[in-house]
Amino acid sequence: MAHESNETRQNLIQATSELMDLHAIEDISAAMILERADASKSSMYHFFEDFGDLLDETYVVRFGENVKESIVVIEK
Repeated sequence: MAHESNETRQNLIQATSELMDLHAIEDISAAMILERADASKSSMYHFFEDFGDLLDETYVVRFGENVKESIVVIEK
């Protein structure tokens, strides 16, 4: 069950990140994220305090990924 929960959380973050690549942040809605992640509104609020919290967490994840990619490039 914990694995499924973590997967749902990751799906929400991934869907948000993908939408950030396609749309301006102000054009992204919770409904768009939920549809893309195939998740319920209650799932979003289970993992995140509110919509802004999901956006913030997605920014943190994306930043971490960018740092990792930069380190790989620097180490080459």
